[in-house]
Amino acid sequence: MFDMGKCICKLRRDAHLSQKQLGEKIGKSASTIGSYENDTAVPTLENAAALAEALHVSLDYLLYGEKSRTLPLQKMSENRVQLLTDLAQEFAAPTSHGAAFSDRKLDILRRLYQEFYR
Repeated sequence: MFDMGKCICKLRRDAHLSQKQLGEKIGKSASTIGSYENDTAVPTLENAAALAEALHVSLDYLLYGEKSRTLPLQKMSENRVQLLTDLAQEFAAPTSHGAAFSDRKLDILRRLYQEFYR
């Protein structure tokens, strides 16, 4: 069985957050975070969703250990979201094979450079 408390603890530590800091991100106390990590309390669905967002993972990952990570896209511009979507799609189903860069990959690299290094 998957241990959500250990997962929350590991993700929090990986993010270099104290229990208090994580609690502040989701509007809960440090002791509440501690009780989640020690499996003495189970977060409500609303709190689990807030934890997942604060820890940059999917709710599936937090609840079941699924290897699905997320990026915090809410504060990104539409251009950046589209660019990251294009990049993820290209890696999932490349438009070319081998070492050469396809036109699509070159376009994505150009757009990455322009968007993030202006």
